[in-house]
Amino acid sequence: MKNLHPFLLTAVMLSVSCLLPHSVHAQNRTQGGWPTMQKKFPLLSYQEMPPFAPADTASWAAVKGYRFAWGETGRVYPRTQIPEGPLSRSLSIDCWRGEHVMAQAVLWTRRHLKDLSAEMTDLKGARGIIPGTTACIGWVRSVLVGRNGFVQAADSLLIPDCIDGWTQGLGAGPGQTQGIWVDLPIPATAAGRYSGELILRSRTEIIARLPLTVLVSERELPPLTSDEEWLVNPYSIARYYHLAEWKTEYETPWSEGHFAAMRPLMERLVSLGQRHFAVAICHDPFHAQAEDPFLTMVSWMHSSAGWSFSFEVLDRYIAFMTDCGLDGEIRCYGAGEPLRYYDLTTDRMDVLPPEDARYKVAFQAFLEAFRHHLSEKGWDGRAVFALDPHADAPTKDLATGMGFRTAKPATANYCSWPLEPLFDSRFIPASLERAGSGATAGTSILSAKVQAVSRTDVSGTSPATLPYLVYPGNRPSVRLQQERLRRQQAAK
Repeated sequence: MKNLHPFLLTAVMLSVSCLLPHSVHAQNRTQGGWPTMQKKFPLLSYQEMPPFAPADTASWAAVKGYRFAWGETGRVYPRTQIPEGPLSRSLSIDCWRGEHVMAQAVLWTRRHLKDLSAEMTDLKGARGIIPGTTACIGWVRSVLVGRNGFVQAADSLLIPDCIDGWTQGLGAGPGQTQGIWVDLPIPATAAGRYSGELILRSRTEIIARLPLTVLVSERELPPLTSDEEWLVNPYSIARYYHLAEWKTEYETPWSEGHFAAMRPLMERLVSLGQRHFAVAICHDPFHAQAEDPFLTMVSWMHSSAGWSFSFEVLDRYIAFMTDCGLDGEIRCYGAGEPLRYYDLTTDRMDVLPPEDARYKVAFQAFLEAFRHHLSEKGWDGRAVFALDPHADAPTKDLATGMGFRTAKPATANYCSWPLEPLFDSRFIPASLERAGSGATAGTSILSAKVQAVSRTDVSGTSPATLPYLVYPGNRPSVRLQQERLRRQQAAK
């Protein structure tokens, strides 16, 4: 692609120099044992797994050469299937000033096409132009989803989901379909009719053009807002980017490179309207329900003098997230979880389960110290406890009794790694629900319960709901862009 995502460049300049030396590993395998044909932890490019089934040669026989058309943003286009549904040679979209216009083009071919690239021309109107270079254009690439926890040949899906603006010069072979996603931000100063083209090249030759017209209203889209919290796991980012050597599970990789890698992700999250974020006050409050445990940001210590706490990591994270624009609630997870603490008397780590009578004493001491610390930092009123249903009643009563509010847990994982198919998605339940059944489009895309669709539904209007919304290198997912469209519509 000619147009790299602008929001990726910050991460490249600040962190690629420390990533590349670490990316040389033995060939990676999925949890199910399949070779992925590449090294671990790639950032600038990655390879997709080959299709599980070849293209249907009988249906592809009717395709002459190659075809290129506008498809739908609410549909996924599997690699070996001829596109279904409405397709058109030109596209017109109504929008407001300040909106992100989304479109998906589809290429399907019976011949080899090499070194493909796509670009948007300037969109010209009576009042000026919308520069084509502002459009973020990416290949819609497939990710590997294992439906029973481990990927097996007979029980897996390749779902087009990752919008990859990094990889250059992809090719397309006979019997292959390729989606191309366009994200065009409309300037707040634009209004009227603007027209341009999406140009597809093979090597240096222009092989297709698709006209695009945007009709920009005089009305301006207000900033997006949402009370939802998408869970961000900073430890996942550190693990993928190799910003620390994980010698012990208690090592915290809070380097400047770590914060630099996180910033573009958090700024994207803010642009989608999120203001709240999660912190862990105890070790692994989510019981390893993600690829990486969410380690505690508070150090718990005990001696003969009583309980003491270090908030150093928590303070740095809160200050960083606030600076990125996440200035809402600080949602604390860990109430009712076993406490891993450092015993200063015995000089070792120990565990205190919630049913132990000392647990209530420890948690009350924490709440008192935490409330005082928040007041000193000027964060009064921001901290709430996101209590899962299994959190014990005494813990809830202590928190609410000291004036802390409670909030619902997060609804989806925002930027937990890995990049599929480098590792399989291990958290698709064995008993599947069909995405979209009895649910609105929004909830079918971002259900808290991870869902997947059957093979016959892959080309339907609702793609599989995968665990992660953003992939390494700040690559958005189709589902994330669909959610932006939903929130923009709700804001009008």
